[in-house]
Amino acid sequence: MKFFFYTAAAIVCLASCNNKTQDKTLAKADITTEKDTLILSKKFNDNIVVGDFDGDTQKDSAFLMLNTQNNLHAIKIKYHSGNTDILGGGNSIVGNKKFTDAGLGIFKIAPKDHIYFNNVGVDGDILREEDVKDEDKIKLPNDGIFLYYKESCGGGIIYNENGTYKWIIQE
Repeated sequence: MKFFFYTAAAIVCLASCNNKTQDKTLAKADITTEKDTLILSKKFNDNIVVGDFDGDTQKDSAFLMLNTQNNLHAIKIKYHSGNTDILGGGNSIVGNKKFTDAGLGIFKIAPKDHIYFNNVGVDGDILREEDVKDEDKIKLPNDGIFLYYKESCGGGIIYNENGTYKWIIQE
């Protein structure tokens, strides 16, 4: 009986000590379905992020995927509700913005409630926070996904606002 108790206690401790790894491991089970043309991209080490992307306070998962039909990358968002969105893979991710993996260096969470702003002006100049009007600053309503491209020294944040995906330029 003692052995069973200590074994159960050890399992609970190990599971709670490594919550991020657990989140990613659980998320991997949701990656593909039968006859899915999207597979988890092996090109990136950090290809799964977990956050609340729709504001329901439940954990959702986002995956960097490869479309096996055209070899283009996509972001697959699997919501706790069971709904799934695919951004990219040959289609636009937000508006007319295309997703490319060329030079992709960072794929991580952009935390909700943080203040962001498009930091590239209309003439291509880099804007400082003090140069941006308060009404042009964005407080993320939910977690977003931060993408950074090494080759272009920039990227942005994809976030969901009331069911619509939006893009914040971050150079």
